[in-house]
Amino acid sequence: MPQNKNALIRYQTIDECLRNTAKKWTKEMLQEKVLEVLYEKEKITKLSIRTIQLDIQHMRSNKLGYNAPIIVYERKYYKYGDPNFKFYDSTLSKTEIKHLIDAMDVIKQFMPFKQFHELSDDFTKLEQTISKDFKDNNEPIKFIQLDKTETTKGREYITPIKNALVKKICLRINYKPFDGHIKIHNVSPHILKEYNNRWFLLCTDMNDKIHTMALDRIEKLEDWIADEYRPYRLDLNNYFDNCIGVSKTLDKKPIHLIFKITPKQYNYIKTKPLHQSQQEIDANDDWVTVSLDVIENFELRQKLMTFLPDIEILEPKHFREDIKKTLKKAYSLY
Repeated sequence: MPQNKNALIRYQTIDECLRNTAKKWTKEMLQEKVLEVLYEKEKITKLSIRTIQLDIQHMRSNKLGYNAPIIVYERKYYKYGDPNFKFYDSTLSKTEIKHLIDAMDVIKQFMPFKQFHELSDDFTKLEQTISKDFKDNNEPIKFIQLDKTETTKGREYITPIKNALVKKICLRINYKPFDGHIKIHNVSPHILKEYNNRWFLLCTDMNDKIHTMALDRIEKLEDWIADEYRPYRLDLNNYFDNCIGVSKTLDKKPIHLIFKITPKQYNYIKTKPLHQSQQEIDANDDWVTVSLDVIENFELRQKLMTFLPDIEILEPKHFREDIKKTLKKAYSLY
């Protein structure tokens, strides 16, 4: 366990002791109580008096921003000179703590995701420490609610892929596309990207061929140190800038897409643009004409067709014809 986490547990325990004015606290009594808590929480069995002395010094000092008014009386007992002092109030005001609690209520909704499981114990301790004086006993209404997609397959691979990205090591991936058989890929990972509640990995194989893999199609993943990590040759920070979604090949160039859409639907894409290149060309009472400069891909088609029947593709001609064929095929089913 990291030493700073040990220290926070010790500081919190000493604080609780000193706020209990029914007892006179010596160094030895503080040592005994802190060790009891450390054993209960972290199975630590040894703690020196010297550590307790240093903890008191740190709590008193401004070095860590605590400035705890710990005094010695009768030459051996410790207490707070200010009986109203609370250790966690020394760096955060009640308003700041309330804001932090509100933020934690949002973060808690991510805890079911497997990549957050390792943080759950630390988060619970933090929540109990700072919120006990501010929350009532009733279950609070979740004023901010997120889509619960924690059961989506593949999320368990986010943490190992993230670690491989940080360490710059290769991965061996058993990958099964929807329309194919499992194939093993040895790849250098480059980007993790989320789109439409699905996660994707942009990577390159040993021949520098680009792959975009959906995490929910990965059957098995492991570190692969047999091959040397190969940095990507292009600008990764801007790789997805000219497309909607994640489907992209280097040989494709953006198209200049023009469509018209009803004013009611345009209100949605005006406040939340489909793409950063979105421009309003013209407008009247019936239609707003809009342009995009984007890669032609499945996600673009899917996004535009969510606005049917309030949208008409104007240019380019081949893209308009593709949409027309799709609509005819859909109509034939009815």
